[in-house]
Amino acid sequence: MVWLGRVTVRVTDAPRTMECRMVDDARTDDARTVLRDWLGELPALEALSDEQAEELLHAIRVAGRGHREKMRAAQERSLGHIPALLRPGVRKVLGV
Repeated sequence: MVWLGRVTVRVTDAPRTMECRMVDDARTDDARTVLRDWLGELPALEALSDEQAEELLHAIRVAGRGHREKMRAAQERSLGHIPALLRPGVRKVLGV
């Protein structure tokens, strides 16, 4: 466990992933199946037409890509506060 000011960070050997399970652009299943896997069984999904389900899936994927890009940019900006010689080690510890 590492104490960082007011924040305690527990470092484990578990694999670190920054990607959300919902961001799976490679899936080729129909939109309703993908949405059901991501969001669970929702009665509202069954009420959508195929076109609406495709549109919702596309919107979620676009939002996910935008979110990932913003998170990566924020990570890089935050590492700008770390001295250059320490950044590789900090990246390794943080898994980025």
